[in-house]
Amino acid sequence: ADPHRPTATAAPRHAQRDAYVESPRDVAAPQTCRQGPTGSAGPVFYGGATACSVASSGPSSVKRGGTVSGSTDICVPYGGGQSILGYDHGQEHEVIVTNADGELVYRFSDTVRFAQGAHRRTIGDGRCLAWTGTWDTTYTNGTLVPSGRYEVTLSLRPDSIGGRRTSAGEGGSMGFSVDVQ
Repeated sequence: ADPHRPTATAAPRHAQRDAYVESPRDVAAPQTCRQGPTGSAGPVFYGGATACSVASSGPSSVKRGGTVSGSTDICVPYGGGQSILGYDHGQEHEVIVTNADGELVYRFSDTVRFAQGAHRRTIGDGRCLAWTGTWDTTYTNGTLVPSGRYEVTLSLRPDSIGGRRTSAGEGGSMGFSVDVQ
């Protein structure tokens, strides 16, 4: 065996930074998502205690090497017209995983190269854009994490909404716990 040639198991899973283009799903907003009586109808974000947005997470436990996923969305209520989300770069969502001690173990944006540059997304009246984030139970460098409890946070990151600049965290986020066995 050549000692200078890496073995198949020596290379981390995320060693090669793949080109990644965001591709949220365009879905109908829930029927309960209606324009408010005051007439205000901007985008509604997950975490805003509204029936418009939906978040989901995968199983509460997974075997090491398995995949965990969650999804969250941004919606425009029926009667709200449309809204334009602006992005200064290719990244639209982030997945962060921390261990039981609160230490960062995985950051999605460190594992890919966002191929798309500045761009916009239009959300129509009574529509949602839904993103799904995944974690393959590895550290950012691609090696498997040990068994334990982890917190997974999926966040949305528009830089502007309807031409108005957003502040940090304004896109919304959802989190859940998962036990890796």
